[in-house]
Amino acid sequence: SQRIPLSAVLDISSNYIIIFNSKLQLVQVNDPFRWFLQKAQRTALIEPNHNLTVDFFLNELSIKNNIVAALNGQESSDEITFQFIDGQEIFHVKFFPTIFEDGEKGVTICMENITQHKQAEEQLQHSEHRYRSLFELSPIGIGLATLDGKILASNKAARKITGFTKDELLGYDLNNMYVDQNERQYLLDQLTHGKSVSDYLIKLKRKNGTTYTACVNVTQIVLDDQPVIQTTIQDVTEQINLEEQLRSSEQRYRELFEGIND
Repeated sequence: SQRIPLSAVLDISSNYIIIFNSKLQLVQVNDPFRWFLQKAQRTALIEPNHNLTVDFFLNELSIKNNIVAALNGQESSDEITFQFIDGQEIFHVKFFPTIFEDGEKGVTICMENITQHKQAEEQLQHSEHRYRSLFELSPIGIGLATLDGKILASNKAARKITGFTKDELLGYDLNNMYVDQNERQYLLDQLTHGKSVSDYLIKLKRKNGTTYTACVNVTQIVLDDQPVIQTTIQDVTEQINLEEQLRSSEQRYRELFEGIND
């Protein structure tokens, strides 16, 4: 079979690859690493196999330490940030002990650019932080629970309504809050058929056993690849009582007016 030059094999890789000998002279680099050097040094492209000590690269302490370890036969990896004129780039760097044909020791370094991955992680963390802040500070009660009713999370407003503490609600069986278990089953049936429930009035129990009328919105979401029930809850007991009093008052006035006409 036809032998393929090492340089050609290295250039197939999208990772940045550099090979040093024991004197820390360049033995081989691939195209991605040449582009890396060009960006870092703002000089002409380095020719393959050119024996050049890359000072800016080797001056990074963590790189030096890992190279020393590789020359002593130890494989290692590290996450290293390089600062460029137009910003910084983050790399996952692996160091492999290498033995050349003449027996000389060396080190092969493989760098994977993970800048976009790290930026995506930071954006995700920022989004999660914003969600947690909105979740906790929302004036409307919010809770997350498993399909079988174990509470996973609750916000301050939900804890105020129910009378439970954060720790007490974590893992608490949601079924214990329902005055009528048939109501719980109805909500589950709606979710099973892919429906959400909006502005549904239901009787629930607080920690102290008193009941209240709640207006709930229930939907099923996916959290960490698992189906989760998200519920928003508002205590509308006072509002319902006022409405009933108003209707009762209107009825009395109506009866009084009809009595006067008679």
